[in-house]
Amino acid sequence: MDPQELLRFPSFLCDLTPPLRVVTIFQDGNRMAEDMATVTTSSVQRATKLAKLLGNPVRLRILLALREKPRCVAELMRVTGRSQANVSQHLMLLRAAGMVAADREGMRVVYRLRDRKIDDLLDRIVELAAAFDELDYLDGMRRKPCGPGKRGW
Repeated sequence: MDPQELLRFPSFLCDLTPPLRVVTIFQDGNRMAEDMATVTTSSVQRATKLAKLLGNPVRLRILLALREKPRCVAELMRVTGRSQANVSQHLMLLRAAGMVAADREGMRVVYRLRDRKIDDLLDRIVELAAAFDELDYLDGMRRKPCGPGKRGW
């Protein structure tokens, strides 16, 4: 998936800020001007919001469950082990971000992934997590205690 395509969805706010210029500088001080990439500030902000959205274990579990099949809130409560109110709050955020759609079926609302791109993104996240597990990268992501409380993650 093209990184710019990934940053285009979901429907986060866009602004018209000037682009940041990313330049590769080698150890010998040479700059690689012809390989410069332009990343807009709004793209970085949208990517940050997306990462925060997916960084919550409950929301990620909801998305992974919806990847299997459309589900109602009661099913998502069983999958996540969370209350109806908590699942509904997470679904509200996922809907606002454009990642989840809701369809009314009689008396109940059934949630589904809104787009195939989200399914692809979830595949990549699962693959990347598995690769990091194999290399023990995620075990090294422990924050060193600092400050008055000396608490880590």
